[in-house]
Amino acid sequence: MIPQLPTDNLYKFTTLGGIIIIGFCLWTSREHSVEIDAQMLKAGQANSNFDLIHSEVQSDQQDVLDQLERVEDLVAKASDPANPSRIEDAKKAMAAFDDAKKARSETKEKTKQLQRAGQDFENQSREMELLAKRIEQDTDLSKWLFIWGSVMTFSGMSAWYFRHQRYQDELLKVQLENARKQGRNDIALPVLEEKTHTE
Repeated sequence: MIPQLPTDNLYKFTTLGGIIIIGFCLWTSREHSVEIDAQMLKAGQANSNFDLIHSEVQSDQQDVLDQLERVEDLVAKASDPANPSRIEDAKKAMAAFDDAKKARSETKEKTKQLQRAGQDFENQSREMELLAKRIEQDTDLSKWLFIWGSVMTFSGMSAWYFRHQRYQDELLKVQLENARKQGRNDIALPVLEEKTHTE
């Protein structure tokens, strides 16, 4: 005798809940990947900006040193009594000194930009560390949720089949066999009619 069929709503709910949990875990993993990529891009841009400004500052500092050396050479020539172009060299020395002062001022401004770029890089690196810690915690939670969702899905589908669907399959099989038997009994055998041949 076939037992009374239990309702399958609970099994469907359990299975659907497990699938939702698994989907949420997969979505969370994807979002974490997007966040990491975005933060790595920001950190990379900050690092590139720092390296660029650092190179510019080094180049400007070298230019200032070269200009100061040129000023020293021109001052030495202008101070030489035997130099017939002392006045011209003195003018050149003053012009070179003004250029060196201007370049030094620009170098100071770029040095401030370098400090800001370095601070930005440190902030982005700190944000990366905090993001990595948060993702690590979320990943641990997602692992347990994924396991729980898998258990829910498997148990729900198993319970649905073994406690509900297989009885419906058996019932359907019995009904189909009864219908076939009843159909065979209801079919009337054909009656053969005698044919008369007229000559």
